[in-house]
Amino acid sequence: MVAVKSVLTLILTLSTASLCFASLKDSADQLVQQAREECNSFENGMFEHAPQALISMDLSGDGVSEQIVDASQFSCSSSLTLWGGTGGTFLWIIDSAGVHEFLALDWTVSAVGNTPVLLLAVNPSRCGTVVQPCVQAVTFADGPVSVE
Repeated sequence: MVAVKSVLTLILTLSTASLCFASLKDSADQLVQQAREECNSFENGMFEHAPQALISMDLSGDGVSEQIVDASQFSCSSSLTLWGGTGGTFLWIIDSAGVHEFLALDWTVSAVGNTPVLLLAVNPSRCGTVVQPCVQAVTFADGPVSVE
């Protein structure tokens, strides 16, 4: 009986994780569709995105992948600056709490111990300077927590 209950609990957990992943993926796809519509509506632009524009990655360390939408991988034939400019380009992280929007010049994911850390290269003015590089570190273990 305990084994059956454990198996049922595991199936329910995996099903919930699959539904959550599908919902997060749907939200990411909606962001891309919105970008496509923005491009198309601006002087009849043609929208494209590289495969790297949509990434699934566990940023919270809970075993469930969050969705990353990287607008630096978008292109629009009628505008170079729909999703960013000299201050950076939009990067969206979609988790179970919602959509988190960042503006970054570049980004990578590293780890401190077992904790994934999103590192964002941001405009130096965010750190009160114009010449020094500025990095924002974000963790998602308990929701997005940011340190600059």
